[in-house]
Amino acid sequence: LEWMAGAQDPKLIAHPIVEVFSDLMWGDLVSYRVFARKLYLFFSLIIFILGHGLYMKYSELLELTDMERVFIFVCRSFNYLGGMLQLLIRFVLLCVADIRGGQIVRIYRVPLPRFICSMKEICFLFLAVLLICMCSLEPLLWCLDNMYGDFPGSGLFTTTCPEAAANHDAYVLISGAALMLYWLLMIDVSIFSMRASAFSLVCFQVLVEFWLYLLGLLFLIIAFATSLSALKHEIPAVTGINA
Repeated sequence: LEWMAGAQDPKLIAHPIVEVFSDLMWGDLVSYRVFARKLYLFFSLIIFILGHGLYMKYSELLELTDMERVFIFVCRSFNYLGGMLQLLIRFVLLCVADIRGGQIVRIYRVPLPRFICSMKEICFLFLAVLLICMCSLEPLLWCLDNMYGDFPGSGLFTTTCPEAAANHDAYVLISGAALMLYWLLMIDVSIFSMRASAFSLVCFQVLVEFWLYLLGLLFLIIAFATSLSALKHEIPAVTGINA
């Protein structure tokens, strides 16, 4: 089907045999694997929300019970072991497959595997990078040697130790970005509904035009603002461009 789409022949892709073959492949084989992947992604999203999105305020972390801390530890361990490592293994396999198949593209003369041209894979790559950053800043790891120290919120699997306090702001910022990427990747679930899939495709096409519209609008605003400041007038607010 990929080769047929690459031929850009509407008569070929609309042939009844191709339609029957694609329906059989999707209904009997492909749909179950795709559904399993999307279900795992949705499950990872829920675990991420439970482990990172519920108790991010410092005041809330001080009042957690031991059971809640164990629950957060299990959820975050799954995110790193079942999410980050799974993504790293995925990228290694994709790189090996592209290199063996000679699927290499050059971006600014830099040879890269072909999978990097897919927007979905780029989102997964950014998600893996964010999870690696989160793992390096993980308060649970920074507090392992000082869980029962003399500080507020001390106890089993605490995240409020002095060693982790300096990384708290950066950690929550990266966690928010990773959560946004999780939700962005969940848009791909729309493939199970033709109407939702068509709507998402139209939205992405319109989004490109919308950014171009904003760029043009920004150009006009800057042009008129600088032109007004050069005119002779009695309006103090636009008498010049502030440095």
